[in-house]
Amino acid sequence: MSQRARWTVEGPPGSAFHEQVVLPTFMPHLAREDPRVLAMQEAAPGSPSHEGAEASSTDGSESEVEGVPPPASAAAPEADPHLARRFFVHVTMSRTNVVRSGKTEKREKHEESKTSTTDHPVLAMSRSAFLAAALAAHRLEDRYNSRVPNGPPMTVFWTGSPGGKAHAPTIQTDQEWGTLVRQLRATRRGITTVQVMFNLDVMVPWATLKRPLDPTLHEEHGEVMYGTAVPNVNAYSAEQTARKDAAKQIEKAWSCAVHQGTCYVVPGTLEHVSGRASTAPPPDELLSLWMDKPATVKARGRTGPHAATETSAAPSAGDGGAVQVLTALVPLLTAVVQRGLAPSAEPAVPASPRLSGQRLVPSSPSTSQQRASSPPPEVDEELTRCLDGFARERRMPLMLIDTAIQTLSDHSYTPDSIASVSTGRLQELLPHFGEGQVLALKRFADKWYSRVEAKRARRSL
Repeated sequence: MSQRARWTVEGPPGSAFHEQVVLPTFMPHLAREDPRVLAMQEAAPGSPSHEGAEASSTDGSESEVEGVPPPASAAAPEADPHLARRFFVHVTMSRTNVVRSGKTEKREKHEESKTSTTDHPVLAMSRSAFLAAALAAHRLEDRYNSRVPNGPPMTVFWTGSPGGKAHAPTIQTDQEWGTLVRQLRATRRGITTVQVMFNLDVMVPWATLKRPLDPTLHEEHGEVMYGTAVPNVNAYSAEQTARKDAAKQIEKAWSCAVHQGTCYVVPGTLEHVSGRASTAPPPDELLSLWMDKPATVKARGRTGPHAATETSAAPSAGDGGAVQVLTALVPLLTAVVQRGLAPSAEPAVPASPRLSGQRLVPSSPSTSQQRASSPPPEVDEELTRCLDGFARERRMPLMLIDTAIQTLSDHSYTPDSIASVSTGRLQELLPHFGEGQVLALKRFADKWYSRVEAKRARRSL
């Protein structure tokens, strides 16, 4: 008849498999100690059971004198003296570290050994209890599950063990642990330390925590709504989106025939010098659509601040076709009138005969043929704008340029004074600049200030 399983603390004991495997694995709070250990503790001198046994033996002797033999059930079980032996556990943990050196990876084996601070009754311990005690030496008892029937693997040996350290057995099941305990019981009394080796690289399947927690999860800053490296449409405001749409419309209406597409011409380049860049501004219809304002003719040349030609804001229904034709002809008529009012250009070839060795000086283009440039900077912004342009041209670090701007501003330098100061003085003020960079800065500041003065002269006309 099969023995009933025990599921309470006070209930009668169940089968050996239930008491030694099922309860310690699934319900450790109901597990009881090994009965062999209990018998050893009860048989120890000074325990209540031992005193009771002595009293019963005394009474038994008296009863024998009286001729009454003691009952068979009153005889105490014989305790195994080997279960009282205690051993220190020396644990060695090994793992493989990956060291990166450039594009190559080098694997290095790292070992760390520690000894338990207390001794353990190894012969009376189960495999899972011994495994937990060995992991506790390195404070890893919570990182790996030691209560499973199979694993984690561990290599156990001691001084004089069969096979030694080189051929030490790997213990992974309870059956293998029982065989090892029988071998350890047969050793001499001088053996007090048991050696255990773990390889953390093969213990990953038994890990309760697969990987360490990310420390950034505990930071106080809020969650990042959008990625820092992936573009997202929702990251742009409505104003930025409107500017993007307007830029696409301008690119579509103002293309460059020389560069086969939209022309991004930097002021002062060969396209401006050779006159190949477009001189016409964006169409008024496009600007009015972008700014949501009615189309008006922009004042140009010497016609004054008012519009060159007044247009009807609300055309009548009967002359819709005529108004559209006149609206299309207004820019052409305005250009013809301005061209007629503009002063005639100087002839490219002088009227007098050219002497031998004399060079022809081409005439400069008129103001109406020049492309509108950006406004000149303010006086207090000249130094910053000049050094920013120098940094873009020479591809210099912005931190170095910011330091130079601060130093030159403290000494009240301007772009025109930079061109006239000596090279040695600039090297004293800017020690992080090389001699060649200082000379290049002087030339750049001279040219940059000349362009700014030319812009101011044109705008003063």
